[in-house]
Amino acid sequence: MHENAAPGGPDAGDRTGRRPLVDRNRLRSTLERSTGLTPQALRHLPGLVVAVLDLEFVAVEISSTVTGISDDAVQQQRDVSILAGIPEPEAERLRALLQRAARGEKVDWRYDDPSGVTYETEAAPITDSFTNAVVGIVLIAHDVSDKAAAEHARAAVMQSFRDSFELAPIPQALLDAKGAVKTVNAAFAELLQRSADDLPGTPLRELILPRDAATIDRAIQMTGSGPTGPGSGARHAAGARLLRPDGESVHCRVHMIGLADETLGATTIVQVLDQTERDRYEAELRQVANHDSLTGLLNRRGFRERVSDSLSTGRRRNEARTLLLIDIDHFKTINDLHGHAVGDTMLRDVADQIRAVIDPRDPASRIAGDEFAVLCVEGPTSARASAEALLELIRSRAAEARTAGRPPLSVSIGIAEVDPVMDTVDDVLMRADLALYEAKEWGRDCIVEASSGIAGGAARRADRVLTALRQAVSADGFLLHAQPILELRSGKVTQHEMLARLRGDDGATLSPGEFLPVAERHGLISELDSWVLRRSVELLGAQRAQGKSLPKLHVNMSARSVEHPEILQELGHEMRRHQVPAGHLVIELTETSKLIDLDVAQRFARQLVDLGCPLALDDFGAGFNSLIHLRELPLDYVKIDGSLTRDTATNERAAIMVEGIAQTARGLGVRSVAEYVDTPACLQRLGEIGIDFAQGFQIGVPMEFTAAGRPARRHVATGSDLLHPATAVERQPATPAQMRV
Repeated sequence: MHENAAPGGPDAGDRTGRRPLVDRNRLRSTLERSTGLTPQALRHLPGLVVAVLDLEFVAVEISSTVTGISDDAVQQQRDVSILAGIPEPEAERLRALLQRAARGEKVDWRYDDPSGVTYETEAAPITDSFTNAVVGIVLIAHDVSDKAAAEHARAAVMQSFRDSFELAPIPQALLDAKGAVKTVNAAFAELLQRSADDLPGTPLRELILPRDAATIDRAIQMTGSGPTGPGSGARHAAGARLLRPDGESVHCRVHMIGLADETLGATTIVQVLDQTERDRYEAELRQVANHDSLTGLLNRRGFRERVSDSLSTGRRRNEARTLLLIDIDHFKTINDLHGHAVGDTMLRDVADQIRAVIDPRDPASRIAGDEFAVLCVEGPTSARASAEALLELIRSRAAEARTAGRPPLSVSIGIAEVDPVMDTVDDVLMRADLALYEAKEWGRDCIVEASSGIAGGAARRADRVLTALRQAVSADGFLLHAQPILELRSGKVTQHEMLARLRGDDGATLSPGEFLPVAERHGLISELDSWVLRRSVELLGAQRAQGKSLPKLHVNMSARSVEHPEILQELGHEMRRHQVPAGHLVIELTETSKLIDLDVAQRFARQLVDLGCPLALDDFGAGFNSLIHLRELPLDYVKIDGSLTRDTATNERAAIMVEGIAQTARGLGVRSVAEYVDTPACLQRLGEIGIDFAQGFQIGVPMEFTAAGRPARRHVATGSDLLHPATAVERQPATPAQMRV
């Protein structure tokens, strides 16, 4: 008999030793007085099993509102021990809990029955209010299967998070509300070259270079879910340098995400991206974008940036600057007579000699084919000394070159002083250019300084070119040349690039290098573009009228014309007038620094697409934004710059780059055109790496259109040239300067 049963009372056993009888009414009334609940009332609460037990743990009363437990099953449990059918040791554990309740203690636990239902169970004593004796136990089990499943799922998610956090290759850390490290993963510890066990408790700002600590503090405040933070889901990213124990720092991009999870005990997750490799890659891109691949000097784009920065510094400090413009004398003739390789060697030699005489602080550039520039930061005296030293060094090596059988080298140099307040980059380059022309007029191999009275031969020549330009614009006085473009797969020429030429007052034909800069400076370039478009459409119309198949004609469009799209309205009118399909006129936009406003270029390109004209991107690879333009503009062709294509036969790195461009273009549905193809070997290699079209002196030189609308040809490569380069017409390879014209 239970120690709390009253002797001789209703719970006492009879003389036969059978189970003590239980006064059920007494238990019910006692339950009501103890808890305020009746078994009937409990039956209306969902998801419950309610049992009233005697002190031998037999169910005197039992009811269930748990889905899946029938009334018959409930009735079968009445007058049966609650321990019946429960295997050991679970029965022993339950007995111990019920015994505690029988001694007057309230007990609760969680129980999973064999059917898979999870119960939160509470056992409480039933005491007689008169005797204060325990007369039974009320057992209430609440079905919490859904809650348990949710908790299990949450636990699984949390474990998955912890596993992902720890094993992630991205360095990660969890911060507490004060911004201190709570835990880190292995990648974070490896990045900082520290032990993961040493980092918890360390404020994140102590792991950051001091000058970046304030940035990180702001980021923590913007994402943390502590007293001042915005809470879960807030995001922020900032650049910072993380410190290693040896004092070295790692440039990183730090991303922070606010959390509000008591289980993790953290308020912020930190993810760190190591920028070291990206910094190196971007530095290499800047090197490629801003430097000439042949000489290693700055290219025109890089030089203009450096000059602009230096002029800004000079204005602030009121410091003098001086520009040297250096041009190789008779370079075109040397290149034509001795070949491309000799010309390249000469360019590298000049670059080396410039480096040898100038101050290392002075930026030096190869800004055009055979033209170099140096900005002297120490003023005119130092600039003159550098120019004289360069001239003497080159002269001293002329005899050595003749002895070795190399063509002699000489240069002309123009010097222009910089007004630190008034001058722009273009102002300085123009004055130095005029001085350089003056040096050419005086017989070359000399130095001329620009001054207020420099309006001599060079200035007069510029005036004559301007006069010829204006006359040509008003009287349709330009000449139109065409250079063939070869389709490598078929070996056929079905496309040409249209090039304008200008006849001077002496009857000689001027190259684009002589009149295009003047046209740009004096606002005539758009009128020139418009003339080339009109004339090209007229020639296509003439061929259509003769019943001939129409080629595709490529026409260059200047940056100024791109900014004035009304030129396309005129083009549409001309094509309708001559009944020329728009698909036969390809508009080429330059990829170089002049195409700097991508929004303007995109708007122009959309109008061009509406008109039906294909779009080509010229000089691809010469500028820093090549891939951006390839991605953002609806291109049909990319014309790969000659600085990349001309060395494909001799330089494997160049070949790999050109092949990569061709594959990228092909993947975007864009056809590739290699420019400056001037040797059979180069043509052969371009065909092998998958270039679609080739253009250059190996294919054909620019020639004037005939009356029938077809260009005369000096040489056009055929399919046999591609298969057997040795059978191509023997000729001197063209230089990049020649290719541009």
